[in-house]
Amino acid sequence: MICGECGSPYRRVTWNSHGHKLIVWRCINRLDHGSKYCKNSPSINEEKLQNVIVSALNSVYTGDSKFMSIIEDNIGCVLSEEDELGQAITKMENRIREVEKMRDNLVNLVTTGAVDIESSDDKFKALNSEEKYLRDQIEQLKFKAQTKTDLRLMLKTISDELEYYDDSIIKYNETAVRKVVECVKVVSKTEIEITFKGGFDMTVEVKK
Repeated sequence: MICGECGSPYRRVTWNSHGHKLIVWRCINRLDHGSKYCKNSPSINEEKLQNVIVSALNSVYTGDSKFMSIIEDNIGCVLSEEDELGQAITKMENRIREVEKMRDNLVNLVTTGAVDIESSDDKFKALNSEEKYLRDQIEQLKFKAQTKTDLRLMLKTISDELEYYDDSIIKYNETAVRKVVECVKVVSKTEIEITFKGGFDMTVEVKK
């Protein structure tokens, strides 16, 4: 949960007054420095915050938003990107085998005296340089592929969570929220922006 004005995280704070306890969320910057750096960030009552998040989640779980279609589209895109990366890696690995074969053949020619060793230096260097370049590229592509796989698994987790709550949730569920919500931004005292994991934003009203 972050402040829409200064970008700092919000912190859970308990206020006590005459035996009454009130839990609110407050911008850390505002707590630590007053209005010096963050002038207008509001305090948000925790109960009201949780109620509006539950309402937003319910609109997703009951299919009243485009969230599920966005998740499905994103999973499809990630699968396509994973496939393209896999094909590129396979193509480079095949080329490395060709380079290794060419180098072995060149070594045989040199050892049998069919080719002069001095005249082969440039060819050896070119083959070694190409192999190193290809292996470096493969490592980078494998890292990208793993990142895509992690993203796909995260999206699948969100999709499974939505299917589990195929109707609605009745009360605030911290586990459900953490699985599907990336960030909550406090825009004003009466408005927050919820960013769901998977690329979907929702602006909702916080009741006074």
